[in-house]
Amino acid sequence: MASTEPVTDHLLALPSQDDSSKRASYIKLGAGNGLLIGLAVVIGFWLPKVSALSRLPVDFPYAGIILNAVFVVAVCALTGWLTSRVNKIWLTLLLWLGTAVIITVSLGGMPLTGQNWFIWLTDPRFKGLSIYEWPERIKWWYFVVGSFLFLFIIIGLALLQDYRLERAQLELKKNGRWSARTFLILFLPALLAALGAYAIPDLMRNAAREGLAFMQQGIEGSRSYTGDDLFGYSLDTGFNYSALEGVLPEIEGPYRLMAGEMNEAGSSFTAVAHFDNGAWINCFVNIEYINASYLNFCADASLPYTAGFAHLLTGRPFPETCRNCAIEVDAAWQSWLADRAEQLTDSPQFEFVAQQGSYVLMRASSPGGDYAIECMFKGIKQVSLLYCEDA
Repeated sequence: MASTEPVTDHLLALPSQDDSSKRASYIKLGAGNGLLIGLAVVIGFWLPKVSALSRLPVDFPYAGIILNAVFVVAVCALTGWLTSRVNKIWLTLLLWLGTAVIITVSLGGMPLTGQNWFIWLTDPRFKGLSIYEWPERIKWWYFVVGSFLFLFIIIGLALLQDYRLERAQLELKKNGRWSARTFLILFLPALLAALGAYAIPDLMRNAAREGLAFMQQGIEGSRSYTGDDLFGYSLDTGFNYSALEGVLPEIEGPYRLMAGEMNEAGSSFTAVAHFDNGAWINCFVNIEYINASYLNFCADASLPYTAGFAHLLTGRPFPETCRNCAIEVDAAWQSWLADRAEQLTDSPQFEFVAQQGSYVLMRASSPGGDYAIECMFKGIKQVSLLYCEDA
């Protein structure tokens, strides 16, 4: 006669429904914990930058920030869900440390990518051009080294994750919903992540943001000054308003600012302003480490793209005031322009079309307007011709 095992033994070996629901709620709390940490990182790092940008007259600079914010929140929520599901302390530490490293690098590079995508979508004329690039002088590990406080805080939160989740689980309502105490148990430690994120240096965009603010201060201050000694006013205030003295008659009315270019050494940044009256100026700002330090000088930005462009088409000499007017162009495009010079005549008309970063699209047309070409240029301190096409 075959022996049978008691049914109760099998029932005892199976997890109870109560244990399964507790595990499910624990994993949900883990995902929620990760979500709150991600939100804290986004707020701590990006809120001060967004606040500074909101005070500048710039065209929607937030696309890359939004992309990065979504990424950070998503990756933190995923890490919180995965670590609470596996629930092994060594793996929790490794996953959160890896997540923190990914976040620090993404804070630098992803906003550049997101802003490029936004420009390509909204202005197809610049599609495929790397408007904002990762500078070669900045290595990815610089972000990790500069984020030691943030990494330390994330490791601490990872070490205490199981303890915090268990406490938060005890405070859940009977129906499994979060109580106020559940939220606070997870939210208050997450504020430490916001503090750590706030301390992360913005190696990529801080100099540009401060440089644009310097240009705005220079424009507003020099326009509001009613005296006749702008240099003396600069000495009195400690800000070089006299940098704009050469372009002061042109800078009237509303304007928009734009980040132009950073030199390879990271010691100088060019800010661009386009005025509704047609004026177009560049201001050169000295940079120390990642901070703007001095508004150096401002100049008419159009000369390389008008006088320099005219020289390419007609051989007309540069004006004496034209700084950096010589445009780099390869032989193929020089020949292409020479073939069309006769149609444009000796007196072509030049018109600004669009600009994104250091890329400028210009139109050259015959005096009667019956023939025109459009050319894309790159660079501010050294302008080069990328391509042209019949318009």
